[in-house]
Amino acid sequence: MSKKRPESTRLHRPFSVNKCQGADQHAHDAHTWHRYVAVENYFMADAAVASEAYDLETIPVGYPDHPILMKNPGWDGYARRLWASDWWRLFPNDDSRHSLKWEGYFGPMLNAINFYSSGEDALALPDGDIHLPVSAEWVWVIQETMKGVALTGPIPGSPTEGGWGFNPFWVGYSPEEAENITPEALRTMPFFQPFNDQGIFNIFSGSDFLLDGNINVRDSAIYRRLMADAIPALSNPTGGNGIRTEARDGGFKEENIFLAIKDLMDYKRGWYRDGDWPRRKDRWKHGDIKVIAYPFNHGFFDAIVHFIETGSLEE
Repeated sequence: MSKKRPESTRLHRPFSVNKCQGADQHAHDAHTWHRYVAVENYFMADAAVASEAYDLETIPVGYPDHPILMKNPGWDGYARRLWASDWWRLFPNDDSRHSLKWEGYFGPMLNAINFYSSGEDALALPDGDIHLPVSAEWVWVIQETMKGVALTGPIPGSPTEGGWGFNPFWVGYSPEEAENITPEALRTMPFFQPFNDQGIFNIFSGSDFLLDGNINVRDSAIYRRLMADAIPALSNPTGGNGIRTEARDGGFKEENIFLAIKDLMDYKRGWYRDGDWPRRKDRWKHGDIKVIAYPFNHGFFDAIVHFIETGSLEE
């Protein structure tokens, strides 16, 4: 059967599939296996992706004067250079370990429309506290702030590498004492819980170890595992805040990251009190594009159809 590349494809990707499809889009020019898909428009909904992957300015700068809420509070006071999320800064650009970061993973997606929800539960924004996994609330926050940390001691099968765990070698160091640890020492003996694969800390071969025989580090199974298990995101989830931030100079941030940003709360048929929304607190929660019956949430689907037909989200 012959294969013909389409002129364009419009994609709607809910939930964490956004992460996979986002990687596909930005790999288009680098990987021949993607030669048959040309994405014209990308509709994001419930995007469980760190917003820093698209927009670097979603992470506050000047820590600790400007607090980062998406972190484990057990690390309060410890400099960012000690965090697993910033270990990549210790290596030059041509070292594969420089890629162990969520910052700029995808970059701007100017053909994407981000449908986020200000009423999210799973992607609710952080408040600086630790939350226990007892419901769908705070799932993203729990995932990112508990990387590398077991809730009640070692849990069989749970990854406890990197993340917000402390390296036993440095246990007892105060934030002030940790300031004296040199970058050279941190490259081979990080302040965070070491990765399970010790080869990555080798001074001479650590970069090749992470590549694991691949040309592109993102094709490495070791790299993908570490990004999932051991490298925390420091920013809000894209599906929970719409990436509306202030610029680092304090002014309003006007650069385009997406083609458009829309709050799913605006697409509810109405209010619970009037019988036009089935949730008592009138929230559009994670997955409500499929959990809530179409007569209540059809506005979201209508918006996509309208955009495809007219090129605009405005009625």
